[in-house]
Amino acid sequence: MNVDEGRAPSPLEEGVATKQSPVAPQRAIERLVREHDNIAQLLVVLDSQFASIARGDDEADDGLIRDAMTYMTDFVDNFHHGKEDLAVASVADRVESVRPLQKELNGQHLRIREAGRTLTAELERMLLDEPVRRRELATIGFDYAAQVRRNMEFEEGRVFPRLMEGFDEEACARIDARLGSPPDPLFGPAVHARYRALFQTLRRRIGIDSDWP
Repeated sequence: MNVDEGRAPSPLEEGVATKQSPVAPQRAIERLVREHDNIAQLLVVLDSQFASIARGDDEADDGLIRDAMTYMTDFVDNFHHGKEDLAVASVADRVESVRPLQKELNGQHLRIREAGRTLTAELERMLLDEPVRRRELATIGFDYAAQVRRNMEFEEGRVFPRLMEGFDEEACARIDARLGSPPDPLFGPAVHARYRALFQTLRRRIGIDSDWP
């Protein structure tokens, strides 16, 4: 998927263009940036759903929101954020400028995980027809999306450029051994059955390359 057209190069990408670095670590960071682009597209869909809830109209698709949040809490929290946390931990002992960023990064990921759990719990209550203040649910949803966006900006602007100073192939191998390399169930080459409706929404509303499945 081509997600770079029309987007200004990040500090990370500018640094990669001028600095020699091992191929494996560079590709690992570039993959994290691509995953950020995918997450950003998903957040656009989530924001539109939260806006419908806030207006009180019938356009919100509760099942679609639940699928999107399942992806965020299962894949993004566990694997995407997990890779970032382990990568920073592997470099912090050797690169002094990374150390003060590690605590902030871990804290952001923890807060995002907790906010995702809160939002998911409220969604489940709504799907069970339990009393839920829909406007409050929308507010929680908007806040969650904003937290994720701020986290990605922090990483691309401050963490990833510093990470390239000490991230090596050995660290990449350790991360792969610990987390594995599970295929992305939504934006990967094969869309998981659970996410097919969500994928079609992304294709219809945002536009996805025609060579995707």
